Amino acid sequence: MKFSPIDHRVFAGVLGERMKKDERFVQSKLIAVVVALVLACAVSTHLYGWPHDVAAGERQTEFDASAPEKSGYALVFSDDFSDPSTVDLRNTGRPGYKWYMDDFYWGHPTLPEALSFDSEGITIRDNISTATGTGREKTQLVGQGWSGGAYFEAMLWFDPDKVFVENRSWPAFYGLSWQVASKTDQAPGRPAGYQHFAEIDFMEYGFWNHRSDQGLLKLLWRGDSAKYHYFWQIMHDWYGIKGVTCPDSSWCGISNNAGSALMRVTDIRGWHRYGARWSVGSAARKSFVQAYYDGAPIGEPVFWTAYSSPEDVPTPPTGDSVYSITDFTKFIIVLQANEQAPMSVKYVKVWQQR
Repeated sequence: MKFSPIDHRVFAGVLGERMKKDERFVQSKLIAVVVALVLACAVSTHLYGWPHDVAAGERQTEFDASAPEKSGYALVFSDDFSDPSTVDLRNTGRPGYKWYMDDFYWGHPTLPEALSFDSEGITIRDNISTATGTGREKTQLVGQGWSGGAYFEAMLWFDPDKVFVENRSWPAFYGLSWQVASKTDQAPGRPAGYQHFAEIDFMEYGFWNHRSDQGLLKLLWRGDSAKYHYFWQIMHDWYGIKGVTCPDSSWCGISNNAGSALMRVTDIRGWHRYGARWSVGSAARKSFVQAYYDGAPIGEPVFWTAYSSPEDVPTPPTGDSVYSITDFTKFIIVLQANEQAPMSVKYVKVWQQR
């Protein structure tokens, strides 16, 4: 997404530019690093840069993503886009819609022509979200968001051959903080303007896919093309005074993008279900997010310490407190794509525990 000054795009951009200038030079200088990573992979399931597949890691077997109701969850939001009137196509900003066109930070409202409807659902070429900012500063929010834990799922289709990270705004389905959108994310006990908020990217698909079968990247992807076999589900913990605490970035941030966020699938082409189960913990157990793909858990859960109030969450986050701010976040759902790589959406659903 979007905010992400310190995420996978930085790695991809730097590495991609160096390869572009002199691929053979990069290969000769970094081959030792690649060898070290391969060896380390044998002893660590959290190795940066290596994907985790359906068979890896701890599972949350008590939850059935194919029938969340059987696991004590109730459906609280659903849209199959069969009725275009659920979308605020005229950008009125009025209550009562499921999706809004106005911008939080992507610079412009989405135009009606960026959306199209058919029997399969909706195809988007820009951004829509379940809430929008109104008022003079756009900090008065209208719409929906979810807090206290939930299972988020969308059925999505996009053409991986059309996705190029240089085009930005690649296909994504993610949770945006209501607090940061409304500018109510002031970190307790920190200077004025010091923000602390979470983001969950339920599905992001942005790769140097046209370079993934070349040179060093071929070794990093273990001979697999990133086009068809990977997606990201990324946790972000953002903090600081924008543009000040970390001067080269919008915010300071910690993410799992180089490790447990990278999911390997058989073939990403076609329609697939992308899900994320966020469970808020307690003093007796940690909170976590578990990724799902086509109804099955994929990758390893991301765990963090559960605190009783946001005042208790350390800022900046350290150790087991990284991502703990997630439990005090209300998430707006955003669907994102671009003109070059549109994304079709058959449905979006949210379940929460009864």
